[in-house]
Amino acid sequence: MLYWFVKRFGFAVQFHCGVQWVGLKFESMLG
Repeated sequence: MLYWFVKRFGFAVQFHCGVQWVGLKFESMLG
């Protein structure tokens, strides 16, 4: 159960970072 939670949490963090990175990239592209 704990392992599943850690896995889910890690995925959520990765997803959040990815979204932030894409947003930053998109913003710099628009200038």
